[in-house]
Amino acid sequence: NVSIPSAMLRAPPSYGAGYPKTSSVEDSSLMLATAPGPNAGGTEDLRVDPADPSWISPADFVEFILNHESLTEEFCYMNRSGPYEFEIVPFSKINPNDYMTISIRGVTHYSNGELEYQDLSEWQRDQEMYRKIIQIPFFEKYQRWKLFSVWKSAMRNQRVQKCSRTLNSHLFALDTTLCDALLKCRTLCFKISGWNLLDINSMTVYQLEEFEESQQSVRKQKVQDLQDVWNKIKEELLSSCHKSLTDFLEKNGFGQKPDDAKSEDAAKEGERDEDGGGMSYTERATTRTQCRKLTKFIRMVQYLFNDAISQMVRHTASKLLEVLDSFMNEEEAPEEDIKGGPGGDKKGGKKPNFTIECLLEHTGLRFSPMGDAIREVLEGCLRDALRAVSGMQAFLAVEDFTPFTAPLAELGDALQLEEQQQDLFGLVAQDPKYRELSHLIISRYDSLFGKVVSYADGFKHFVDIYNENAALQDCAVTFADAELDEFRDALAKYKQQVEDIKAIGRTTDIGLFRLDCKRMQETL
Repeated sequence: NVSIPSAMLRAPPSYGAGYPKTSSVEDSSLMLATAPGPNAGGTEDLRVDPADPSWISPADFVEFILNHESLTEEFCYMNRSGPYEFEIVPFSKINPNDYMTISIRGVTHYSNGELEYQDLSEWQRDQEMYRKIIQIPFFEKYQRWKLFSVWKSAMRNQRVQKCSRTLNSHLFALDTTLCDALLKCRTLCFKISGWNLLDINSMTVYQLEEFEESQQSVRKQKVQDLQDVWNKIKEELLSSCHKSLTDFLEKNGFGQKPDDAKSEDAAKEGERDEDGGGMSYTERATTRTQCRKLTKFIRMVQYLFNDAISQMVRHTASKLLEVLDSFMNEEEAPEEDIKGGPGGDKKGGKKPNFTIECLLEHTGLRFSPMGDAIREVLEGCLRDALRAVSGMQAFLAVEDFTPFTAPLAELGDALQLEEQQQDLFGLVAQDPKYRELSHLIISRYDSLFGKVVSYADGFKHFVDIYNENAALQDCAVTFADAELDEFRDALAKYKQQVEDIKAIGRTTDIGLFRLDCKRMQETL
């Protein structure tokens, strides 16, 4: 058992009412606490400081005075150390604005001159409920969770601030000088992305040679227009890069200065680089920093330009596919004889785009030009258009941009120009979307030409007629011994053939193609 002296429990250090006065021996024994130890009695005396009663908790104090009737009139001072956590303190250490007294009768709370009393059993019940609550995993781990949450929020804020600084330093859209140039270049690239490199007039029926010449002329004009756009982008890049580099150097104290200021700076900075055109090492290092950013900017504009060309080629292929699909969706309604030749108008104002001759030979029917030849011309036009627009020079390879790439090349830190000069033709040709469009174009064309073949199959019997009539050498010999009925049947037969030949019609529009049968009629 531990005897607690009154000096530890309250101030001033006098015995409370009803507490018997002890002798000096007893007073000294009150300062001792018995605990297991190595002495003969199995206990060890531990001396405690009477001026610091924090070694005993409020719950132990309550239990102690409840078990000792002689201490029922004693009380202690407490300070709050948590929501439901308290510590016993001497009178000299109490918080005058917020402290408590605890005794066997109850707990009194003094807060800013106001007093609140609570029965001891109720206070003990609250303490027990608090102890059970803090043993719940959520409340037990709350402090660690809160610390982790605060740490996580702080780390997230640091990352956001770091990213913000990085974006402000490197994002071209936030650069006041480069932002305008970037928007202008993007506008020009968007403009060319909608160009159509093939011009197929829906009101024109082409011969194959005429179609090739027409597309060559269109392609040549588009390349000239594209070159003009490329020059505009280059001039915009040069202007913005020069201004950005000049502003950056002036901001870092390397702008244009009077001669006297330059000589003073030279004396301060010491030796200058002989190969640097009179620039100090510090100025060259500063220039390299900005040139690295400007090189990336030029590279990004090159990507925008290449992407615009890729979109232009895909747009051209999609427009050609739309033309073919429009003929696929038409109802097959071949015209009868179109008087006036290939220039005759078709119902609806839309005409086929290619003329094909159907020729009659001993071996069968033949088309001129062949369907494969027209398909190869279409594929060749797309391929030549892609090759023409993908031949533009890379911006980083232009000599005018050397001032921005040379400082990096001196240290071997320049971006690889070979990457900028990659085969754009090969990249676009291998693009999955472009390959899909090319496959659909071939498929649609084969279907449209298949309709012409199916329609021409109805002329196969004329091949037999042609071979039979070609074998007829002299009617006087063939019909020398013929009867009158045989003459009559032969005349009726040849008359029917003439009518069938005239019924063929000189031209027939079948979707994308205009089938010209004039020479076949003449042959028959």
